[in-house]
Amino acid sequence: MKSHVIEIDHSVEVPEDGLLLGNGDLSCSFLQRPGCLVWRLGKGDVWDRRVAYELDPKPAHIDELTRGIRDERWCCGPYGGEVKALNGTADPERMREICRGVPPSHLTRGYPCPKPAGELLLHYPPGMDGMRITQKLDIERAELEAACRWPNGVTLAVKAFIAPENNLLAVSWHLTGYDRRRAMGEAYVPPVYFTLCRTADRTPAEYAAEYESARKPIFPAFRLGGEPMQPPTVEQLSCGRYYIEQHLPPEPTYPEGFRCGITPAGNGAGVTPWPDSPRVAALDFIPEPGTTAGELAVAVETGASRDELREKLRRLLPLSIAAEAKANRRAARRFWERSGISIPGDPLAEEVWYANLHARRIACRRGKLPPGLAFPSTVGDYSLWHGDFHMNYNFQQPFYGDYATNQPEIGDSYFEAMKPMLQMGKLIAERYYRSSGAFIQLSGYPLLAQDDLLGCAPMGRMVYATGWAGHQYLWRYQYTRDRKFLREEGYPVLKLLAQFYLDFLKEEPDGRFHAFPSNQGEDGFTGNPEAYRDLPQILLHIRFALAAAEYAAAELDADPEFRALCRDRIDRLADMKQCASVPRRAVDNWEDVTEAIDEQSRQTRPWSEVLGPRGDLFPPEFLGFDGNIRQFADPEPPAYADPDFYTCRWYAGKLPSVWLIELRNRCYRAGRDWKHIRGMLAKWRMPNGLLRAMAPAMYGFMGAYTESTGIVAPLQETLLEGYGEVIRVFPHAPLSWGDVSFRQLRAAGGFLVSAERRKGRVRRVTVKAVADGGGTVKLADPFGRRQAFSSNLPAERSNGIFRVKLRKNQVWELLCR
Repeated sequence: MKSHVIEIDHSVEVPEDGLLLGNGDLSCSFLQRPGCLVWRLGKGDVWDRRVAYELDPKPAHIDELTRGIRDERWCCGPYGGEVKALNGTADPERMREICRGVPPSHLTRGYPCPKPAGELLLHYPPGMDGMRITQKLDIERAELEAACRWPNGVTLAVKAFIAPENNLLAVSWHLTGYDRRRAMGEAYVPPVYFTLCRTADRTPAEYAAEYESARKPIFPAFRLGGEPMQPPTVEQLSCGRYYIEQHLPPEPTYPEGFRCGITPAGNGAGVTPWPDSPRVAALDFIPEPGTTAGELAVAVETGASRDELREKLRRLLPLSIAAEAKANRRAARRFWERSGISIPGDPLAEEVWYANLHARRIACRRGKLPPGLAFPSTVGDYSLWHGDFHMNYNFQQPFYGDYATNQPEIGDSYFEAMKPMLQMGKLIAERYYRSSGAFIQLSGYPLLAQDDLLGCAPMGRMVYATGWAGHQYLWRYQYTRDRKFLREEGYPVLKLLAQFYLDFLKEEPDGRFHAFPSNQGEDGFTGNPEAYRDLPQILLHIRFALAAAEYAAAELDADPEFRALCRDRIDRLADMKQCASVPRRAVDNWEDVTEAIDEQSRQTRPWSEVLGPRGDLFPPEFLGFDGNIRQFADPEPPAYADPDFYTCRWYAGKLPSVWLIELRNRCYRAGRDWKHIRGMLAKWRMPNGLLRAMAPAMYGFMGAYTESTGIVAPLQETLLEGYGEVIRVFPHAPLSWGDVSFRQLRAAGGFLVSAERRKGRVRRVTVKAVADGGGTVKLADPFGRRQAFSSNLPAERSNGIFRVKLRKNQVWELLCR
């Protein structure tokens, strides 16, 4: 197996740029500060879950929104500001409450938000100038190495890993060339020692002031208030042993609070607590005098009570670092044996795939809560957008490639985040829509919601996220054919989402079912009621959700009446409006805006024109954003070819979805377009191999945002198109990539596909059926007119398609000389 190493030859100052380690639950970022090396710890379930419900008005009811849009003709931008009713309003204060973009608690409180877990600091000898550092991450071994060198000959080497199952960070170190006569201190100060600490949060106002002083004028002020969490404390774990506990505030999810604890593992010798401090809780690990090498492990756990937390930490104390190191290498080897790619002609593409898939692995794991907007080890005391589960492409996009990568344990972490979303979704549907099922809100958090956490317009009453949230459940089944999952997890959720839409749609005199009211994207209101009726993004997700529920029920041979109801709504769904765009900000003359879009609002686009050969289960997010449908094989160059396009200038976080839209609609031309994609990858790549989501010049350093890891999906689809009925290999791989190959990428139907291309020609394709019952492979002929033969199974070829039926675990190989 080829080794992929990310190497940094300079100091890293911010967590988002640092090399990452993790096991899908515990993770860390490696960075440097003056005099020390830092492992910044993060864990996906460490959140301040407080919600200031008392600050917010009552969430908007659908009847209020209907009256405001249809009768009073409200006008507002999407993010707050001026609000106006063209026909006047009986309750201007309530109109302003509803049309404020986000509720007051989001703007004036720093919580809810994710929290860092703490830091491990390695202090190296002070007073020696000219230190140079090299740091490496071996992806296939899941190990980090760093070497610090000084001009006087002193060298410090460190290695680190995080255990694959147990939440344990292990660090080993070796100091050479050190002469104690160079020490700037007394003899009892060792050359290397460690501090394990958790610093108390600043107040939200203090954090906001710091961010405000560093922000660029283009970004709005970041004004927060409220009380911080109580400071961390040093507690006794057992006789002579200590741990640091951060008590997160009580709230309905955890009425007695939630706790995160960190402690040195091993025998506890040499660990001393700091004196009580209101700002920091810390433990020092001080080696014996004269020690120049050693190792240290840090255990990190969470619990709903102090007893639960302590029991979890105690279980980790006796673990062997040597045994965990072997387990880590075995787990990493198993992970990377599942799939791989080789692009020797363009190492950047290969490096981006490996670095981002590694990042997916360190942060996501089946049964564990995935991160929201940012990686847990990179968040600050508070986060922009509260670090939420932003249920459009921001949260969905990172999961797009997981099943095709043949790493289902990563993709399955999505379902943990959906549990609180569904709890709140059922509440919203019942209270504010008089509907069954679940309404998936744009913003969500891992907490037990007492009410709608967004609840105001325009951002909080967009119904498209409901359908979008179900796609991962469908894909999970399509790529694995796991009927147990579909029966127990997938179909129940798909049915809930469809049930909401069945109630939301209303039959009108034309005999069609219409969607009103809802805006789309991040649009405000313009005073034109027709601009919020049957919009493309809304109807596309409704149709998909109904079709997905119908498909899942048919696969299970369940609920025939429900299936018939879904099909009836699909068949009688209103055509989509052409109108897609409305102002993003409030304007002076709303009458002119309304008049300008009236004509668009009367135009519709029939379903046959939109879907064509794509079919009901073509994911709406890959048609185009906000209803701007990309046509099959559109000859126009892509938007990202324009250097002023936002993915080029200031926001690369959306690049994976923009690229996937081009690929799925067969508009991508590798010879024409790859150079533009490559330029963006090179521009936005961070030292650790990930991509920045947004320009620091505008947004500052705010953490490594997870959405950019979605770049794995389009990179894969240049190599394997496996989402439809027919498998295609190397459909969009440019010739400049050279002798390219991939192994065990997964196609829908439960097939593992490997292929290689040499000198521009496909030489070999191997397919293995891994789903129960096997299945029939349909492979688009990759050989052209050249003769192909199978080493084991005959295959029928007609109309450019090979067909062969495989049993489970049966392998079929096609070769061409």
